[in-house]
Amino acid sequence: MQWLQRLLRRADREAANAAIEAAIRDKVSPNISEIAARSALSEERTQELFESVLAGVVRQRVTDGVNAGQVPSQLIYDDVIGLGCPPDAAKRLLEQAVSDHFTALVLEILEDGQVDPTEDRRLGEFMAMIGQSVLSPNTKVAIDEGRKVYRAHHGSLEQVDAPVLLKRGEFCVYVVSAEAFEDRSRTVRVNYHGPTVRIPIMKGVSYRLGSFAPSRQTEEYQHSFGAGALCMTNQRLLWISPKKSISVPLSNIVRFDPFTDGLRIFKGSGKPLLFVWQGDDRVATVMAQRTIQELR
Repeated sequence: MQWLQRLLRRADREAANAAIEAAIRDKVSPNISEIAARSALSEERTQELFESVLAGVVRQRVTDGVNAGQVPSQLIYDDVIGLGCPPDAAKRLLEQAVSDHFTALVLEILEDGQVDPTEDRRLGEFMAMIGQSVLSPNTKVAIDEGRKVYRAHHGSLEQVDAPVLLKRGEFCVYVVSAEAFEDRSRTVRVNYHGPTVRIPIMKGVSYRLGSFAPSRQTEEYQHSFGAGALCMTNQRLLWISPKKSISVPLSNIVRFDPFTDGLRIFKGSGKPLLFVWQGDDRVATVMAQRTIQELR
């Protein structure tokens, strides 16, 4: 009989929900006690349904206001109170609706990881509508990073200070902290013995027949040169550290694989190299790609 009870409870909720929606459409305050009695729900549960329906109405009013270029917050607040919603609940519903719209807008803007001028303008306009001038710290970091990634994709490759003295006519366009790796192989010894037979010769002495010849296997691994700085110039990728430096002319790069956190390059001669950024730096990947594609 549990299925029947669940069905009846669902019917009660739907009946109460329909009565609340009808009252709101008529712009009158629903009688919570009467609706609760008719639908066999508690007044507390009916009040929750009422606020849930109001939340949808407020979200739609906020969306309509954004599309029209102005969010009438005070008018929405007054209308919700006029429908019988307590002031504190009305304030909470309005703040939540604005927050939900803002979150959806930010997620949409950051979907491709970039913030272009049009998206920047949309964000500014919405903040002006709701009287907000400061982003939360986490949102500000994400938006600023998106702006940097957009400029990295579409801006000009400008000169920046290099951490070392460069050649005549050479200039640096980006510097990133990175760990450098080189693909290497090594041979390892694996001891192996086949079937053996023990032959007794005299008491306490025996002779073992069998093979104990070692075999060798080759394994691939990545050798780390440690942490350093990768300088991207108009002539080469120059990685420098206190103990070592690696210089790869752009003309010698025959292929490269970009990652969100690094870059693997394949040279015309020599072993492949992998640079892994120290920290989250999506701009570095974009700049490395553009350096190789546009300057070599």
